[in-house]
Amino acid sequence: RPPPGRLVPAAPAAPPEAAPKRPPDVAWAEPKRPVPAVADAPAGVAAEPPNNPPPVPEPKRPPEVPEAVAELNIVRDKEQEGERQERGNGDR
Repeated sequence: RPPPGRLVPAAPAAPPEAAPKRPPDVAWAEPKRPVPAVADAPAGVAAEPPNNPPPVPEPKRPPEVPEAVAELNIVRDKEQEGERQERGNGDR
């Protein structure tokens, strides 16, 4: 045990320079040909929907909707919003 007041470093962390560098010829480093268009992408990639689809605009409600019905609609919308978020997070 070291005497008190003297700092003894734990096992020295490897300096970042010591980390093995990736070889320069990995596929993503320098593409040898132009990036393929979306049409050339594999079917699975093209078919996958974007991660954050644009929000669907709410249809405007007619002004003569009774208050109680409008309130129910608001509650239903909030529930759907929650489901939408859960679905988005649970995908992956």
